Amino acid sequence: MKRLVVFMMLVAVVSAVSAQDEVKNGWQGKVGLGVDISSGNSEVTALMLDLAGGYTSGANLYSLEATYGYAETEQELSRQNSRLSLKYDRQLSRLTYVYVRVENEYDKIALLDYRFTAGPGVGRFLVKNDDVSLKCDVGVSYIEQQLRDEELANNLDSVVALRVTERLDVKLSETASAWQSAEYLPDTDDFDSYLMNAEVGLETRITGSTSLKVVAASRR
Repeated sequence: MKRLVVFMMLVAVVSAVSAQDEVKNGWQGKVGLGVDISSGNSEVTALMLDLAGGYTSGANLYSLEATYGYAETEQELSRQNSRLSLKYDRQLSRLTYVYVRVENEYDKIALLDYRFTAGPGVGRFLVKNDDVSLKCDVGVSYIEQQLRDEELANNLDSVVALRVTERLDVKLSETASAWQSAEYLPDTDDFDSYLMNAEVGLETRITGSTSLKVVAASRR
């Protein structure tokens, strides 16, 4: 199933690190509440909650991301999904790192009871400076998911997949930034079976602690 989602979100930034210094250790986080406009069989306007946080200690980065979306169309449920992701990164050098990632997804409309993904990998920055960063990850993931068919029977499936990702971040100005990311997870036993996620977004700061974010995402 392929789905295109576009949403605008107001984001409040919470940080334990002053933006005026070069301290890299400490907590940083964002909380967002936004309007979600989804294209599909019908046009939907809904609310979405987005949480992101991280703690940096030397070469170690611990991060958490969580999203929840809910929508109703003509008094019928048209969206109810969530995603929780935990990740640990360890810098080996300025450009190279290793990671361990755990994620769980739920989508009631797609009949996905859960999709659990976990695995390690290695990544490298191809470009890394104050204005632009481009990085690629390669790893292995264990994926277990439970889907319901039209008769509401539960189908449990598990695979070992490769995980290849890339992410580009660009600083447009002192108050605006843009990013693009893609994730490809093919089944190691059948490359015709895969998951593909892509996202592009723009964020601009409105005040010192509030910004506006516009995101387009595709999940297949």
